[in-house]
Amino acid sequence: MVSKAPANTAIFPWGVAGAAGKVDLVYYGTSYYDGVNPPDSYPASAAWNVYFAQNLNAIGAPASWTQKVVSPINHYGAVCEGGAGCTGNRDLYDDFGVAARPGTGLATIIYSDDQYDQVNPAVSPPPDPLFASCTPDRSNGPSCNHTSIAAQTAGAGIN
Repeated sequence: MVSKAPANTAIFPWGVAGAAGKVDLVYYGTSYYDGVNPPDSYPASAAWNVYFAQNLNAIGAPASWTQKVVSPINHYGAVCEGGAGCTGNRDLYDDFGVAARPGTGLATIIYSDDQYDQVNPAVSPPPDPLFASCTPDRSNGPSCNHTSIAAQTAGAGIN
């Protein structure tokens, strides 16, 4: 289900359960995986996205998961998983989760994003006087960090 192509590395999973056997799972994923280094040491070329996995029959068919990319690239490079002892990048914080909407059971995902939004620059945060401004050339850092939302608009819900 997770840590398989295209998300060869999956971290920070969050899940929500619905009706009997129906489960949504979200995680940050990258196609990068070298089998040696932890995400704290991933190279700057490791591109991270938000993934959404769903199983509508986890009790009867535990291997029947679908996996979809639901965000543009939201981070490049290392990601800290080591808490206070971390040496990697902490830009993804712990601002991540998924909930099923009442009535429809469709997923709503909240996640961290430290990339300048080229398509819709209005969602990129304004310059912060404590950091360099968020520009296309200065993405992937705290000055561009913001919260994004992805909403499931079609397909099966978990109610």
